[in-house]
Amino acid sequence: MVILRFSQISRLDENSYNQLVGNIEELIEIHRCFIVALEDSAGLFKPMSSTCFVSLSSLTCLFSALNGNPRDQRIGRVMLNYGSNIKKAHLTYWDNHPKAVNILEKHKEDLEAFMESKPMGLAI
Repeated sequence: MVILRFSQISRLDENSYNQLVGNIEELIEIHRCFIVALEDSAGLFKPMSSTCFVSLSSLTCLFSALNGNPRDQRIGRVMLNYGSNIKKAHLTYWDNHPKAVNILEKHKEDLEAFMESKPMGLAI
């Protein structure tokens, strides 16, 4: 993870690192499970492995394919089942955001040097 490498360069203490990263792993896992549940309930795709991510276009195709279909009710049930957990995880992330911004501001020079050391166009 890039944040780990940046934390080694800027010598972030453990508390700052944890605030910077926040609950991003929880968010990724909740959304991964949600997408797998959507795919499974729709019966359109095989559930993805835990190492794969779905694209926005795949989700758009999924919902377009279900337009007016009775399977929509199963999709709605999945959304209701995951909705409160997704909301809770995002609220935690948003609550942590100002703290993460402060940490990034504090380590701005280190972060800029780190980003400049990466090849142009590298997705981080």
